[in-house]
Amino acid sequence: MVVHKGDQLPFPVLTNNTYDQSLTSKSKGTWSGDNSLERFVTTCNMIQQYKTDPGNRSLTDHAFDILHKVSQGNFTKWSIVYDISNKRILFKTDQVKQLRYLNFSSFDFSCKQTTKTIDINTVLKDDISSKMTDFNSKLNSRIIDKTLLESRSRITIPDPQKQALKAYNSTIHCE
Repeated sequence: MVVHKGDQLPFPVLTNNTYDQSLTSKSKGTWSGDNSLERFVTTCNMIQQYKTDPGNRSLTDHAFDILHKVSQGNFTKWSIVYDISNKRILFKTDQVKQLRYLNFSSFDFSCKQTTKTIDINTVLKDDISSKMTDFNSKLNSRIIDKTLLESRSRITIPDPQKQALKAYNSTIHCE
């Protein structure tokens, strides 16, 4: 694994290509039809533009503008921005365009607490932290069944692997 940081990370942007390939593409301004590299270049350009002239838009609004610009139509199911300064996770989905968020300060991350979950396509507004429910094996099984059903045109998971997926959550323990 190669880690880029400091001066080796001029753009804090991830892509499906290596960072070196992405930087080369950015410096040349070409991407040879590779959609991942095109999205990298577009994102870097929009970051540079914001640094030069942020206008009156917030950084999170600009981040969502970038995500919208590089989205892949029906393949993009959600957009998520981590606002570290304000300790929030903001998101919207293809089914619920309303921006919602979770406040980190609303959660107790100690091992004594039950894992929480929420269907990100539930129609809610603003801070949804208090709407999260306890995660359990039955819910996990339903989520996996629904996911595999919705993905059946692209991937088939044999029953033994499906059962392994359903059992996996019981192997994770907080220490």
